[in-house]
Amino acid sequence: VLIFILPKERKKKVNLDKKLLILFIALGATDAAIPFYLIGYGQTQLDSAVVAIILGIIPVFTAILQNLVGKGKKSGKWEYVGMAVAFVGLYILINPSADSFSGSLSGYAAILGAAFCFAWAFMFMDRIPSRISALHASRFILMIYSIPFLAYWLYVEGFQLPADTQ
Repeated sequence: VLIFILPKERKKKVNLDKKLLILFIALGATDAAIPFYLIGYGQTQLDSAVVAIILGIIPVFTAILQNLVGKGKKSGKWEYVGMAVAFVGLYILINPSADSFSGSLSGYAAILGAAFCFAWAFMFMDRIPSRISALHASRFILMIYSIPFLAYWLYVEGFQLPADTQ
């Protein structure tokens, strides 16, 4: 909607070539489709406080991936120290009980997988050409992934709209 409201964005024309389309598909998979499914499953298996703490590791995963396969600036020791302090702060803020950590291994794997997907998505975002605004990139990613989500919803729910049961 913002693309049609903002005159500057409305005038921009974006041509989707094969390379850009593949990038948007990869971004949508790693930033939307896969992690949201994994988080939904993981939250049925784990306490929400534990899920929040595990998802707090996303910056660490991103820094590690950036150092291993990324182009450009590498994270130094002070960035890792800062992330460790932030992670400890997150743990203190959420303050889970010992019982909160009694969850299934598959739940932990799902949430860690979602965190890893988000980290990969941050790596892919660096590859979006500067000529494409964040608004246009978001529009393409949402359009690409609304089709399989709609198909899945229709497959699971049929053609019935959710009804208010109250």
